[in-house]
Amino acid sequence: MDYEGYIKASNTPISLLKDILERKWTSIARLKKQVMDLERMCKQLKETNEQHQSDLQNFEKQVASGAITSQSGLDMFRNKGGDEENKNQSGDALPREPEKSKL
Repeated sequence: MDYEGYIKASNTPISLLKDILERKWTSIARLKKQVMDLERMCKQLKETNEQHQSDLQNFEKQVASGAITSQSGLDMFRNKGGDEENKNQSGDALPREPEKSKL
């Protein structure tokens, strides 16, 4: 069945059928952009993961060679990332109440 035969046999209003091809191509372009954005994000995450893996390997080598102690190195490694979540793991994240003294 050709396009003209489809239009005649279809119950869909002609106004909707006329721009269906344009809408499909618009959808394809939108989906292609989403795929490209997701591929870019995936590449960035892979690069970040590779960097963290190499940092971890370097840290483990330093601990094994005795260049740093495990606790001080662990603190250094946690604070290196720049994540606020990692920086506040020392237990002093909340402010303390001032000491009360008697006169």
